[in-house]
Amino acid sequence: SLMIWRKCTLKDHIIVIMLFLYDLTSFVLLILFTCTIPSCYSHSFEGESVNCEDAYICGSIHGVKYPFWGGGSRSSLCGNHDLYLQCQDNQTTLSVLYVYGKLIGYRPSEFHVLSINQSSLKMRMVHDNHWKNVCPDSSSLYSLYKYNTTLINGLSYVAGTRFINIHYGCSSVVLSSVQVQSNISCFINGTINTGVFFSDEFVTNVLGCSFSILVPLVSTAYNKLWDATLTLKEAVDEGFEVDYSDASYGTQANANKIHLATGISIAGIGMLICLGIWYTQYRESFCKCIRLINGKTEDQSLEALLKQYGSLAPRRYSYWEIKKMTHGFKHKLGEGGYGGVYKGELSDGRAVAVKILKASKGDGEEFINEVASISQTSHVNVVSLLGYCLDGSKRALIYDFMPNGSLEKYIYGDGSLLGLNKLYQIAVGIAKGLEYLHRGCNTRILHFDIKPHNILLDEEFCPKISDFGLAKLCTRKESIVSMLGARGTIGYIAPEVISRSFGGVSHKSDVYSYGMMVLEMVGGRKNVKEEVSHTSEIYFPNWAYQHIQLDDDLKLHGIIDMEEEETARKMILVGLWCIQTDPAQRPSISKVIDMLEGTLVLEIPPKPLLCTPYCSGRHSLNTQAMPLNASIISPSSSSLCSTEELATFIGTAAKDRTFQK
Repeated sequence: SLMIWRKCTLKDHIIVIMLFLYDLTSFVLLILFTCTIPSCYSHSFEGESVNCEDAYICGSIHGVKYPFWGGGSRSSLCGNHDLYLQCQDNQTTLSVLYVYGKLIGYRPSEFHVLSINQSSLKMRMVHDNHWKNVCPDSSSLYSLYKYNTTLINGLSYVAGTRFINIHYGCSSVVLSSVQVQSNISCFINGTINTGVFFSDEFVTNVLGCSFSILVPLVSTAYNKLWDATLTLKEAVDEGFEVDYSDASYGTQANANKIHLATGISIAGIGMLICLGIWYTQYRESFCKCIRLINGKTEDQSLEALLKQYGSLAPRRYSYWEIKKMTHGFKHKLGEGGYGGVYKGELSDGRAVAVKILKASKGDGEEFINEVASISQTSHVNVVSLLGYCLDGSKRALIYDFMPNGSLEKYIYGDGSLLGLNKLYQIAVGIAKGLEYLHRGCNTRILHFDIKPHNILLDEEFCPKISDFGLAKLCTRKESIVSMLGARGTIGYIAPEVISRSFGGVSHKSDVYSYGMMVLEMVGGRKNVKEEVSHTSEIYFPNWAYQHIQLDDDLKLHGIIDMEEEETARKMILVGLWCIQTDPAQRPSISKVIDMLEGTLVLEIPPKPLLCTPYCSGRHSLNTQAMPLNASIISPSSSSLCSTEELATFIGTAAKDRTFQK
């Protein structure tokens, strides 16, 4: 700290000292000011007569006290401001704020309160627009909104709350494939809308339906709905339960305390405004020292992590050297999830690719992942890390330059320059690289983002696995890996990475991603294709499985003889084995290599159940730290899924609850 202080100029020293003294003075004044607030408010309340012992009564709800208020019997001084109960025609309503979309903002919504249990601090309610009527007033107001697990008013869903999707305006083709129908007619936007059905929460954005609404239910109503002992309308009217313990500050309201807190808040805001005005005049000098101190602290934590790898760590470069080798970042090769990639040149003339990382997340987690993972590897099918830069907030990674770029540009479209035999060799090379990561190192490395974009090709089209920003290191003894959130790219991410109900996360998750990639390689297209004429051809794995099962001619683009036909068939079978829904049914990557290089006839695997959830893989959405209860279907409204797959998916969810959390 003394060395950092010495690096600041005299002017910087004076500014920081003045700021400290200002903070100290403001703190003393704040204490003096807040000490006078109780007496001020006590005088202002002398003329008021507030009886907080009176309970809220409305219809079947009675005996309700703090933190609720309203109904004419309880003053706003007797409860939490957000928990205002309104009584009309013996019915109680409550206005609640909830997060919608992806934290785009907040919306107020009216809820019909069914019951309040003050002993357990739980309340049952139902959306006012769903009460006694499951048809929304307007599709534009409720199209595709999703409840957040934490409501803004200090309310939260109780454990075990379930969700269903109600789909409106569905075509007869979709309804004929659905096993569970509601037979409900809705009058929406001036038209009769009879195409209504419900599904589990994971089925969203159904092609052929106008819009969907996600509705919470108590678990008992949810189960009875699927067992057909309750109608959809009856199940929705059962409502759902929320916990309001976070909104309760005690067993009885205290008006003075509420206003005291208000006064303290006002004083704090005033102090911050004054501090902000003063700070803006001197922020340049202040920030200069603060950045130096903060940067040094963060650097020290990263330095400590990098020292753990000792001589294994690659060469370190300064940011000035990075700018020099890239000629001022002149030649940009592409843009990744963590930053831009530029072409550079070392002092010996060797061409390199330099990845400049954006502002770090999680204390440089992606930077450490990349350096720690690749530093321990040395394999012909894994990219080599030549160096890195850790210079204050500037971070960069330096790799061998791959003149042929990524595999992605060689497998999509009719302009592919690679024949099937070369793609087969590339698939084998990638598998061997994965086998090395899973078994060849002292520490097992799980990549979690295997896809064509992350496979680089050298001058001889030898594949190199790259981009270890989402990788996770674990011991070779660990068969199941613990994770706080999902990671990967939609379309390649394994089901168990998103929902643990499919099984534990392991090296088999990389095998799934590899299988999806191999199917794209042999198909010469994305696994989801919108422009085909037949619905059954939209999802390639489904199309390929049907043709393999019927032993039909694959008729794939670029196949010139029977030998290539057999190679394509083998690659498809391997891919289908790799994308099995149950991780236990997938082969290890070592077994995959044996299947690819062996001469034995491969058996046809069971048909994977999860075609539909990945029909939106073409969007290639990165899901770093995605919540585990997130939908496994892309939020895009243009998702394309065949009705056959939709029926299979919904039917499975309805019968055995495969997709319960």
